[in-house]
Amino acid sequence: MRHRIATNHQNPLPRTGARTERIHSRQRSSTTTSKDARHNERLDQAPRSTTKSSAHTCTAGRRALIATLVYAGLRIGEATALRWSDIDLANGRISVRDAKTAAGERLVDILPALHDELTTHRHAAGRAQPDALVFPTSSGSRRDKDNARERVIRPVVAAAQELLAARGQSPLPAGVTAHKLRHTFASILYVRGEDPPYVMGQLGHTDAGFTLRPRDAPRRGRQGAPEGPRGGP
Repeated sequence: MRHRIATNHQNPLPRTGARTERIHSRQRSSTTTSKDARHNERLDQAPRSTTKSSAHTCTAGRRALIATLVYAGLRIGEATALRWSDIDLANGRISVRDAKTAAGERLVDILPALHDELTTHRHAAGRAQPDALVFPTSSGSRRDKDNARERVIRPVVAAAQELLAARGQSPLPAGVTAHKLRHTFASILYVRGEDPPYVMGQLGHTDAGFTLRPRDAPRRGRQGAPEGPRGGP
């Protein structure tokens, strides 16, 4: 009888200890999960400039910035001021708000080639907020003219020249600048058959003579038939 009582007193202790250990294990697991959740939440709230993907976005944005200068004709200051809320990919419009003049505040139609570039750049930007800059520096700040010239335009032009040389093709003209890329955009619109008033509106010009300056821009009609060069004084 004493033996059975002693046995009964010995057995509950291991069971209680095991149960306590399981409880402690669950508590440790719960605490670890809670810490992981808080850590992930802090990562989600951290500035994107501290992540690898953000640095990649800033670098990859150079291609999209050049495409915007060529296919939308924005002034460099207008382009570097763009925020994602200014770009309506669904309806194919760019709202230019930071302009030098009232005429410069305009809606620019997004050409198909540019739409593809901006769509790719938007996906790379991930969870960028609507008020985030579209073409920031690697630190997330706005580019100025000097930064855009030295860190974007010149390196891209140099790389393009090397690629053209490797392919045995003619080089780009000397002295490629953001302003000359606006002229390229005007020429593209004329080749597409657009009328001068439309081109003026897209460039944010009030002087028709300035818009018509590109003398070597071949013009095509709506059906694609060449209409000959158009130019102005």
